[in-house]
Amino acid sequence: MRFKLDSRIKKDTYFVCISNISYVLLMNDSRYPWIILVPKLEDASELTDLYGEQIKNLYSDIELVSDYFKLKYPQSLINVAKIGNIVKQLHIHIVARNENDFSWPNPVWGIGKPHKYSKNDAKILIEELKQYFIKKYPQND
Repeated sequence: MRFKLDSRIKKDTYFVCISNISYVLLMNDSRYPWIILVPKLEDASELTDLYGEQIKNLYSDIELVSDYFKLKYPQSLINVAKIGNIVKQLHIHIVARNENDFSWPNPVWGIGKPHKYSKNDAKILIEELKQYFIKKYPQND
């Protein structure tokens, strides 16, 4: 069996790049800076399905996205979550939150309707994120 990105995740995101372990995806909701990491592993649904270097590489990706958000949105709190109630494929949400965001202090899931990025805004943000990851993973550009 070959790795395949869940169709629901694919429908709701823009592809940014691939790290050593994850697909890096931008959630198509401009209300929040929101990245989803999907480890490119067959049949992984829980963090405990990863071992050794896999978990280290995933944490490195989480740290990299968090650092990016801290630089770009310095007043934000960085939320990292693995929920997986509807989409079973292992995926990690990283969201930069602040007291002025749409759903503060509640979770971002299920609150209002997503505000889709314009194609141009998405393109700019994706390129910025991609460049940030390429600095870390130059072999994947």
